[in-house]
Amino acid sequence: MPAQLFSAILVLTISFSSCKNHKDSTKSPEMTSEKTTPANESGAADENKIKTDSTVIVVDSLKADNYRLIVVFYSIGMGTDGPSLLKFEESIGDYSKEIGKNFDYERANWGREGETDFCLRLNELSATQQTEFVSKTKELLKSAKWVNIYENKPCQHKRRR
Repeated sequence: MPAQLFSAILVLTISFSSCKNHKDSTKSPEMTSEKTTPANESGAADENKIKTDSTVIVVDSLKADNYRLIVVFYSIGMGTDGPSLLKFEESIGDYSKEIGKNFDYERANWGREGETDFCLRLNELSATQQTEFVSKTKELLKSAKWVNIYENKPCQHKRRR
């Protein structure tokens, strides 16, 4: 009888701790946007910053491993938000037609349930166009499920060559 009680307590303890760890691992980071102000006293921007209208954008996407915009469609065991993924991919083409420029993006499929990263350098666009595209993307995907948006970060699931 005491061995059965000990086994039951052990099973409950393991179950509780694994549920707690799973809960913490499913939290997703919030959408991030990096804005900075000029660092020197003269008000001139550093060489790795571009000033647009009223904001200063860190242009780390010029580094080899950073992308201006990364949109991650992830899953929590029920698949990704497919309609939002399709709307986003269509919005890339629509914006390209709107401004009359084509721009490249990398699509990295990395999971069993449709998990997909869209990694965009946006080097073909001006700073104003980059800011506009990022804003439109955030607006489009603000009600989407299981989507993270990052700026000026490496693409996590990009295939290595």
